[in-house]
Amino acid sequence: MLNYWCIVLFISFPESVLILLLGFHLTNIRNANLYKILIISAIQAIISLFLLIFMIGAEYATILQIASLYVLVLIFFQFQYYKAIIPVLIGSFIQGILQSIIFPFLSSFLKIEIMTLQNDFKSGIICFFPVLLISVLLFLFIRKKNYYVWDIIT
Repeated sequence: MLNYWCIVLFISFPESVLILLLGFHLTNIRNANLYKILIISAIQAIISLFLLIFMIGAEYATILQIASLYVLVLIFFQFQYYKAIIPVLIGSFIQGILQSIIFPFLSSFLKIEIMTLQNDFKSGIICFFPVLLISVLLFLFIRKKNYYVWDIIT
């Protein structure tokens, strides 16, 4: 159980924060309240904990996490329905791409099976750290250049 808490605290929480920050900035929502983002990410981390405890498969867990993040963004930011899903999907898509590129490479290099990452805290942190680092650098680049792919404010 402690292993699950560590995974939630060191992987799920920062991942949710980055999904929202990347998604909001790439849809030109630059004034999103960081406190709300942290609250949403904390709730999302608890949802991730329950998904880990109940051993929901990775493919279903991803869909449930995107849906719950969408609902939380609707509740906390009170966007219109169609405007709330766009940043969540964009942020999730970026995280998915980064993980799909980095995890297999690290898995083969470090001889770690991808399926064990859900239960092995140390391997999960080792594989998540490069994703976290690249995501933070990408976020800083997007913020500095004021880059966005879709302006959903207008």
